[in-house]
Amino acid sequence: MKKATRGQIRGHNRQLVLRHVYDGTATSRAALALETGLSKPTISELVDGLITEGFLSEGGFGDSTDSGGKRPRLLRFVPSAREVIGLWLTPTQIMGVLTTLDGELIAAHAVEIGTLTPFNDAGIDEEFVPRLGEVVHGLIAQLDAPLLCIGIGSAGEVLPDGAIYAPRFSLSPILVGEAVAERLEVPVYSANSSALAAFALYSAKHRFKHQNPLEGVNERLAMLTISEGVGMGAVLESAEQQLGSEIGSMRVGGSTLDARLGWSGVRERARALGRDHASPYLQTTSLNYLHIRHAAEQNDPAALTLSDELAAQVAEVCGWIITLLQPKHLAITGEISALGEAFLKNVRKRLPLSTQAGARVTFSIDELPNLAALGAAYRAIQMELGLV
Repeated sequence: MKKATRGQIRGHNRQLVLRHVYDGTATSRAALALETGLSKPTISELVDGLITEGFLSEGGFGDSTDSGGKRPRLLRFVPSAREVIGLWLTPTQIMGVLTTLDGELIAAHAVEIGTLTPFNDAGIDEEFVPRLGEVVHGLIAQLDAPLLCIGIGSAGEVLPDGAIYAPRFSLSPILVGEAVAERLEVPVYSANSSALAAFALYSAKHRFKHQNPLEGVNERLAMLTISEGVGMGAVLESAEQQLGSEIGSMRVGGSTLDARLGWSGVRERARALGRDHASPYLQTTSLNYLHIRHAAEQNDPAALTLSDELAAQVAEVCGWIITLLQPKHLAITGEISALGEAFLKNVRKRLPLSTQAGARVTFSIDELPNLAALGAAYRAIQMELGLV
């Protein structure tokens, strides 16, 4: 093991001070010294630096101690001191968000990339770069504070070296991150988009104040996301324990989960059922999940059959997740969330678990846009400032 350098120790202590003020566990220099165990001169040096950088402000007075003495000057975290960009790279879109340091969404921007292949043998495809730049610079144009860092998320398997292998999308967020970091001269952090989406849901409840989609959710959050592919993410015990990967390549009953639950497979099955039942709802050329939901609400036989099939397959996957990870809450997200609460009720009814095991888990179906992009921004804040 290498001995930590003076710079690394200072960086760690700086994050420690910032996190205590951010959490509200210490709101003065004296309280910081008590909470961190650092000397008062070290605390003063770090606090003065953070005030100069704009991350902290000082003003007002707290209560004096029981023994009397001077009232302490209060410290406050300044969430508007910097802003952060989160990017979500998918096979068809680049989605981006701009947030403050406490997760407040300032702006969102997305562009279609169609069937572009972002990378070839020579590196980044030059046709991809302008699309990426359109999103990044569109968000930069709306900055009200210096840009702190950028987070990037993409579907795929996280490899030991930090790269992401995405068989459905020839993409390396590591290469994208290096290109962006070089051009903008800011730190860039990359991760799996399913893990980031789960982190966004967790953070929305436990940390950031701008949204609260999961009222009452405790620790151990798992998330199943189903759109063109199938992914799973989770946050276990604390925000530091994030995991996620694509599970659509798993074969179940002779076919993959992507083939069964990915939108291409669902659309093909919906149209086949629509022909068999002469359903006017499921034969439209612009078919989407909202059409399926509306048709099911009208008691259309084809839509009801499809919803039951999907609910049974989703319930089986949820059963695996619950058995392996034992989450306290499981959220279903992605395009399939448009099927709504009736679909979620059907999934819960079909869980391959004992009644007792199923009752220990709360569920939600969350149709939240830009979830992985928000998670990318949140994780970048976590990595850069230690705010977890």
